[in-house]
Amino acid sequence: TDPSFYNPSSIYSDGTNVWVTNSDQGGIGSVSEINILSGAVTVINDPSFLDPHAVYSNGTYVWVANVNGGAYSNAGSISRINIASCATTCAVTQINDVSFNQPIAISGKGNSVWVANDYGGTNGTGSVSRINISTGAVTEFDDTSFSYPTAISADASNAWVANQGFGSG
Repeated sequence: TDPSFYNPSSIYSDGTNVWVTNSDQGGIGSVSEINILSGAVTVINDPSFLDPHAVYSNGTYVWVANVNGGAYSNAGSISRINIASCATTCAVTQINDVSFNQPIAISGKGNSVWVANDYGGTNGTGSVSRINISTGAVTEFDDTSFSYPTAISADASNAWVANQGFGSG
């Protein structure tokens, strides 16, 4: 038990560290880094962590899906933490894109980070965004089969999306 954990909403291990998103009171949140070998917990605070809901790491960066905040109508953003910089003060970059609309889940594989947006898309029932790790470019995938996505996972060829709304099962 560590007092830095408050309303944890997501957990991910990259094999070296365990990353936990904490949705603190008032929408402001934090990310806890747990060193697997030592058990030491480090809390990372950044103004971009607004209701952090999901976390993914590729071993170089940690990607955090923030349900709120961002530059587009407070609809959400992605925060990228440079793990190498955490030896001193963690460098956190906020990624804003009009396609982010309450990003609720995040996953990745290879050169892609995949984001499930609970809202957005043409029908307002969700979409998926892909972040190209090399370029930072964001591409939105809008399909009528998305019905309030709640989870996403990726392999080398596909992104798999779990829907909570109509037609899902």
